[in-house]
Amino acid sequence: MSWRTAYSLDELLDAINAAAPDRSKAADGSIGDTAHSSRTSDHNPNPAGVVRARDFTHDPAGGFDAHAFAEDIRQLGIAGHPALGPGAYVISRGRIASATYGWDWRDYDGSNPHDHHTHVSVATAAAGYDSNALWGVMQEDTMQDADFDKIRTIAREEAERAVAKAGDIVKIDVGTKAKRSLATVLKEIRNGTRPQ
Repeated sequence: MSWRTAYSLDELLDAINAAAPDRSKAADGSIGDTAHSSRTSDHNPNPAGVVRARDFTHDPAGGFDAHAFAEDIRQLGIAGHPALGPGAYVISRGRIASATYGWDWRDYDGSNPHDHHTHVSVATAAAGYDSNALWGVMQEDTMQDADFDKIRTIAREEAERAVAKAGDIVKIDVGTKAKRSLATVLKEIRNGTRPQ
């Protein structure tokens, strides 16, 4: 029987390999070995000839922490990623989370605790297992310091506008029997010129 891996898992593998090109692939795999073929397993082709499971080797030194990745997959399941619909699950470090049980971690009692790799099975429906939706895992934050500076400036300007607007409404007693606007007092605090 001819077979192929679910397209969504091919996309996931490409994303991981792009982010961690030097990672070990010793425990990677999709199609099941002889041991898998003797039992029900998502590593075996379904009636359409599609393998819905893939293992990803745990290799933090090579840039891929498969156990942290398992949590990313679980969070994507919670968020409703199309490839993680009914029938989907992730196994890692003696735990399993699945669409069936709301993506909560539970103890996994299978013979292999998946300490050296993480197992991902995608949805049973073709629209899920062959979804081309982006995974969004293994992507670095691309914001630069200049982006953060821009955000800080905008936030500061908005806060100052809000304080100025509030200062026209709210008057406070600063202990000198004089009434000053909130905006004035905050400006004095910020500049270190507020009378003691």
